Amino acid sequence: MIPRGNYAWLRSTEHEAEFSRALEKGRIAIVEATSRRGNKAIYSFPLKSFTALVKKARQGCR
Repeated sequence: MIPRGNYAWLRSTEHEAEFSRALEKGRIAIVEATSRRGNKAIYSFPLKSFTALVKKARQGCR
């Protein structure tokens, strides 16, 4: 992933489906980042409701 402002994006849209499937299967997403000052940070995000959210979004986009 590459940072753009306050967001991070996949380097290539070719990997979006693979990335989404990995999030659906996972329990926790862990993001490791380094600030411009060189400070390292680790963030974790629970993915408990991710699968249900994706299914609902896909239904709404039909």
